[in-house]
Amino acid sequence: MTLGTMPCGAPTGLPLVVMNVCYAPPPPPLLLWGPLLAVVTVAYHRRRRADRAWVTC
Repeated sequence: MTLGTMPCGAPTGLPLVVMNVCYAPPPPPLLLWGPLLAVVTVAYHRRRRADRAWVTC
């Protein structure tokens, strides 16, 4: 087998991408705090804005 060749029966194309995503090591937890905080903040803002639209005081 030479460099850059795949053994017979190895996945290629989309199956190779799926396999790489499934077996990739997880990112360090500290890298996920920023995006997670942004998603939660936007969801909270949308929910609160929708709740206030129904209040007619």
